[in-house]
Amino acid sequence: MTIQAALYHLTHYRYDRPVTLGPQVIRLRPAPHSRTRVISHSLKVSPSKHFVNHQQDPYGNWLARFVFPEPVREFRIEVDLVADMSVFNPFDFFVEEEAEDWPFDYPDALREDLAIYRRTEPVGPHLAAFLDSVPRERMRSIDFVVDLNRRVVEAVGYYAYPFPESQDVEGSNMPPVGPDYAEHVAPVYFNMRKASIYGGSNEIQRNIIAKMVLGL
Repeated sequence: MTIQAALYHLTHYRYDRPVTLGPQVIRLRPAPHSRTRVISHSLKVSPSKHFVNHQQDPYGNWLARFVFPEPVREFRIEVDLVADMSVFNPFDFFVEEEAEDWPFDYPDALREDLAIYRRTEPVGPHLAAFLDSVPRERMRSIDFVVDLNRRVVEAVGYYAYPFPESQDVEGSNMPPVGPDYAEHVAPVYFNMRKASIYGGSNEIQRNIIAKMVLGL
């Protein structure tokens, strides 16, 4: 029997006089690409006299856009969620054969869909020097990602692990250390360290297919 987790969220505003609300975009629906199985989910919004349109952003996340045609005295959002907390294997994934080694190029059918992720910004002299230091020889894509994150941590140096601006440090009124972009460098690096053993996944899947399906 698996563990089930129940989550209840409430946001409730009361106004001392009727107010006109602009369109309210609510992002409280589980993402369609989540691996956690959602058993039940409900979103209740009041006042009940409203119009709602469900949309998806460019990243596939669900958005609910509510429009209230009349002034309101309150605004209430309730979410009930029950999720199945089954354990899944984080190494159960597959890398396309053409992307196993870096550098690689995307198929024509994917280039347009991925254009938003591949758009670059102007490069300054420091970033240009860093990019020039990244080796370009052929290697496994997973190893390249791990090595790139290591290089970023080394380049940022002491500032790779400042305390986050979004969290208050008890007993301290000092400003965060380092630039904004450094906040996530170390967590991403340590999270990617485990990816170095992912490379065997393709070979493991092939062995399973060979043994269980082809009988080899």
